[in-house]
Amino acid sequence: MTPGAAIVTKSDYLGMIESGTLKYLIWEPETIVVRMLGDAACLRYAATLQARYDGQDSGVGRYWHTDYYERHAGEWQVVFSHATGPASS
Repeated sequence: MTPGAAIVTKSDYLGMIESGTLKYLIWEPETIVVRMLGDAACLRYAATLQARYDGQDSGVGRYWHTDYYERHAGEWQVVFSHATGPASS
């Protein structure tokens, strides 16, 4: 889920980056906190970012990110990723 509450599939997200429709100008994560239990892990962090989507500049903002991973056959795979913002300082 994006900071604007849009749900985007992995395929669509990667397609937007590949085509240049979405371009990150700034992406600076802060300290990443990890909680892990067995074969599951949750990451939470704030990041300052600026993006250009379809020619429109987002401006600089600070957003919270939460990512959930599971380990399958020894490999970590993201199950979902959520961003919300703006985050307060």
